Amino acid sequence: MADARGIAPGRLEGTGHLLSALTEASVLAEAERAVLAQTMALLSSAAHGAAVEEGAGDWAMAIGPSILRTLDEKVAGAGSSS
Repeated sequence: MADARGIAPGRLEGTGHLLSALTEASVLAEAERAVLAQTMALLSSAAHGAAVEEGAGDWAMAIGPSILRTLDEKVAGAGSSS
């Protein structure tokens, strides 16, 4: 998505900056950026053995398919516009 819109992800420091750049370019809505940031923080914490709030995994499993579907649609749309 970033490449298709002229955003060079390799020049950004971390996923937070990439999400912000995609939001500024109107690729992601603010709500999408927020959900992705929360999900990545949760998964990073869990992967590194940190305690996560009870129900956080259920939240990630509930929101995951929806956000992935949205991202798939955006990727497909980005590919067709080039």
